[in-house]
This record gives sequence, C-alpha cells and structure tokens, in this order.
Amino acid sequence: MFSDPCGTLLIPTLMLIACLAPIGCASQDDAPAARVSSDLSAPKPAALTFLRAIAAGDAHTAQAASAGTPAQKECVVAMVSLVNGLRHYDQALLGRFGQEAVPADVDLRQALQSMTQDPITHVEGGIVSEANDAALIYPAVGGMKLAAHAPMHMRKEGKIWKVDLAAMSDEPRYSPEVGRRYRAAGKALSDAARHIRAGRYRTLGEAEQAVAQDMDFNR
Repeated sequence: MFSDPCGTLLIPTLMLIACLAPIGCASQDDAPAARVSSDLSAPKPAALTFLRAIAAGDAHTAQAASAGTPAQKECVVAMVSLVNGLRHYDQALLGRFGQEAVPADVDLRQALQSMTQDPITHVEGGIVSEANDAALIYPAVGGMKLAAHAPMHMRKEGKIWKVDLAAMSDEPRYSPEVGRRYRAAGKALSDAARHIRAGRYRTLGEAEQAVAQDMDFNR
C-alpha cells in the first residue's frame, strides 16, 4: 500500500518527498474531513473503504474498516496525519508563493498520488483469494498481479469484512517506529502550512527549511 519514510531529510521539496514516499492523516487547523461511505460487505469493498478513508483524511472510517490492536490502529491515524499534512502543506505553498511553488506542488501531488490513489487503483483491479473467514487481495493492474506489492489481508468478523492489521504486523508501515515518523512528518507539515498561511516565512526556501528542521525523526 504505502511506503516508509527513511534516510536523511534534505531541504528541497523533491528530497522531502523522496524521503517520505518510500512506505507502502487531519491537521488541527483545518476543517474535519468528510466521512467516506463505508461498505464492509465483501473483502474488496472493505479494503477500498479503508484506502479511500485514508486518502480522504477520514481516520474514523479507516479505523472502523480495520481490525487490530490499539497500537496498530494508531498507525492508521498516523498515515492519515501524513497524507493530510502533505495536502495542507501543498495548498499553503501555492496560496502563499504562487508560481514559484509550482515545482514543489508537482512533487507533492505526485507523492500523494503514489501514497493514496495508486493503492486504490491496484486494489480496484486486485485479485481476491478467499477462504472461510479470511481473504487476500493481491494488487493488480489489467489482471496482472504486481509482484512488488504485498497482498492486503482481510478477515471476516460476523457478517462484515475488515482489513486485518494484525496479519500484516510484520510490515514496516505498522511498526511503532514508522507510526512515530508518520506522526512527526504530518505534524511538521501541518504546522508549516499554518505558519505559511500566517505569513511567517518570507520565501519558499524558508518554508522548506522550517519543515526540514521540524521533521526530526531522531527525536
């Protein structure tokens, strides 16, 4: 699904995205995300509910469409924080710096596409293998499995299906460390967006510098 932030964070936006986007998200100063329609009637609709909720910044629906420990569900909230942080930061850059921010906007939009829309497309075309109360969804395009993408684990609880976070607990994106990094990145980006709108930074470079300093994964 999503990719894991790692490596040394550099100031230019392109390097910022390169650091964040390799895993496989709502700020406090923006309006709450609209709720995503939930369909947990079968494995694929449930998986799509989960992914679309993360893409829309709807942590409540994403958590409701998943099954796992409280810590694993907190990783879902952290994903939402990161996605929303990127989106709010992008909007603030364009609103404050206009044409100068267009290259950064392209990078940010590409990151969001990779983190949110691509997984949805891959599951929409995914191949479902169902047995009793469990299922696997293999990401696919045009009927061809994507070997580089791990399957989504699903489990049935009563009459509804949910994303099985516990079955994917060995994947980095559900580790406490990655969750911490997502939260740190989402907060840094959302804080920067608020400061940009308030006019704190005179230049695009100053805004990028501030994000780089705040996004300290070693703290």
